[in-house]
Amino acid sequence: MHKLQQKVSYLRGLAEGLGMEEGTKEGKVICGILDLLDEIVDNIGQLDASYSELDDYMEVMDEDLALLEESIYDDNDYDEDYDGEYMEFICPNCRQPVYLDYDDDAHDIICPNCRYVVYADSEDEYEEVEDEYEEVDDHMYDEDYIE
Repeated sequence: MHKLQQKVSYLRGLAEGLGMEEGTKEGKVICGILDLLDEIVDNIGQLDASYSELDDYMEVMDEDLALLEESIYDDNDYDEDYDGEYMEFICPNCRQPVYLDYDDDAHDIICPNCRYVVYADSEDEYEEVEDEYEEVDDHMYDEDYIE
């Protein structure tokens, strides 16, 4: 940018060294061209400053977006968050994946999405929970239940 301003100043010095007066036709043309070049150099300087400011702003936005992506996608990535082994299966009630640690000594397996008991340690507990879901399903089709 500084070089352009130097070149225009050099040309202005050459024009003044020729001894051309601004009152002549040739002098008016050369002075007009030099004034136009000065304006062009100033506008290019303003554009360069605006570009630098916009570039800095985009770098900040890119960093913020990278942090946001990292926080969103890393939270849902089960493979990278956990080094041990796990078992994945689909909940029969809500059809969402359920992850179970092989080392977990849990007696009951409850879906974290719908709270459905997928596996109960004792058969009695499983039947009680199953009966509760059947009662809810039965009430859904009662005419009195429908509003």
